[in-house]
Amino acid sequence: MYRDLKFIIMHRTGEKTYENVPALKIEWLNANNTPFPELVATDKEGVSYKIDWENNFLLECTGMFDKDGLLAYHGDILENEEGKRYEVFFAWGGFFITESEEGDRVFLSDLLMRKMKVVGNVFQTPELIVKPVNEEEFNKKINEQQNESNQNQ
Repeated sequence: MYRDLKFIIMHRTGEKTYENVPALKIEWLNANNTPFPELVATDKEGVSYKIDWENNFLLECTGMFDKDGLLAYHGDILENEEGKRYEVFFAWGGFFITESEEGDRVFLSDLLMRKMKVVGNVFQTPELIVKPVNEEEFNKKINEQQNESNQNQ
């Protein structure tokens, strides 16, 4: 399978604010002749961003479109038809989705992607991936655990 590799630069503009900039060129530069060259991405305006993984991040495009025709990138948040949200990430040579860091990882296929919708990303809208606590379910579980504990005594 052949596909063009596309990247965006997620550039920190404030403490918790980011802008995404399409990367036109990515290269390793060794201006100071150090043993560790720097990864630098350049946008179409010629502005260069040192990819330091603190202020500037490089995110790869999956090459797949969501149900609305929007390209998905590493770090995007997808939502399925039932309203469940998943984070897109790149690992082991492919793209996967997961509900949480502890959750199961599922290979992201083109067929699955076409059933999803990009609703945000972990940089600009991280609150979309955090699951709110359902107080009723939480209290029910606590009560069940207490009842089991009382029965075992």
